[in-house]
Parts: sequence; C-alpha cells; structure tokens
Amino acid sequence: MARRRFRRVDKLVPGSIHTDRFADAVRTFCELHRSQLFRLPLRVAITSDDERSDIDLADSEEVADQVARDLAARLPGVDEAAIANRALLVIELLDGLLRLTSRLDDTRSQVLVEKFIDMALQPIRELEQT
Repeated sequence: MARRRFRRVDKLVPGSIHTDRFADAVRTFCELHRSQLFRLPLRVAITSDDERSDIDLADSEEVADQVARDLAARLPGVDEAAIANRALLVIELLDGLLRLTSRLDDTRSQVLVEKFIDMALQPIRELEQT
C-alpha cells in the first residue's frame, strides 16, 4: 500500500527521491486527500484490520529500504540502515499528516505540510551539503 502511494507519487513527480521533487509530491499527495475525502476512510479500514495492516507495514518497509538504497547510491558513506529507519518513520507519519490536514483550513494545512517536509528532509539536506 505504501508502494502504491509512492508509485502514485512517482507518477506525479518522477524521481521523487530528490528533495525538491519529494516536497512537491508530499504537497500533491496531501492535496489529493484534502480534495478526495473518500481516501481517509479507506486508510482507516486498512489500519483497523490486522492482516491489511501487516501487509501495509511490509509494503512500507520495502519502500523505506528502496529509498535507503537509492540515497546510499547517491550519497556514498551514508548509514543505509539509519536512512531506512527514518524513511519508514516518514512513510508512517505521512498517514497522520493526511488525516490532520484534511480536517484543517487551507492556510494551517499548508503550514503543517511545509513543516512536515522540512522535518523529513532536514537530514538528507544536511548529507547533501557535506
């Protein structure tokens, strides 16, 4: 399921591993959830079912591992396991951001999306500067 989310993100923004494209993809993904409210009950249905939730987690882990491999290839010497852990956290926290921003006004939603992007990308931006 995370793979589907990130595949959709990749379709919207090819090569979304890069920070500027990742940011655009998160903005687009949040806007889709704000404008298509049927998506939220689907996420709830997944998380409330143990089997679907396990599948979703395995999928998220696979995406996180792929992100880590991609970054390690681009930034030699990075701790791939640490990147995979951080990517998994970002993937899982994105669901919370989607729920939160779908219930807030546009201005506050946009501020929180930008804060999330900054939080998620800060370590990668630091690595790219070294």
